[in-house]
This record gives sequence, C-alpha cells and structure tokens, in this order.
Amino acid sequence: MRRVAKFDIDVVKNAVVANMPTRVALMGADYLSFENKGVRHYNKLTQDTKDFIFGLERELGVKISFVGTGPMDNELIDRLEEQEDEQ
Repeated sequence: MRRVAKFDIDVVKNAVVANMPTRVALMGADYLSFENKGVRHYNKLTQDTKDFIFGLERELGVKISFVGTGPMDNELIDRLEEQEDEQ
C-alpha cells in the first residue's frame, strides 16, 4: 500500500542540508495530477507538475533526476537518461 503525506518543504530542506545530495528523486507525481499516472517522459507531465519540479529545484538548489509517476517500478521518469538521449 502506498502512503502519502502532506508535502512539507521545510522537512525536505532540512533533509537536503543534512544529507547534501547531488540529485533528488521525487515520488508521487501522480498525486499532483492523475494525468501524470504512468507517464514515462518528462515532457508528458502536466505543466503544473513541471512548474512544481522547477520551483522545487530552484528552492532546494538540487536537481530532481527521478520522478515517480505511480507505484510500479516502470512508472518512473529518469531525467538523466532523457538528457543523454537528447545529446
């Protein structure tokens, strides 16, 4: 069973300060909008979700490299892989 809590930016900021990650995985994009369910490519996410990701990256100072769009293993966007494919 998936459990989803209310997003708390302060908790995320504290985790970034404590752990100093170089990349972040954001799970639950399908909870931001049902249209994101099962999406496998970043450009297919809703604009509101892309705006949320952009704002989160700006606020945290860390890139979001993985975006989960559902509970299954294949419901994941690997932004690093997509960037490599574009080059």
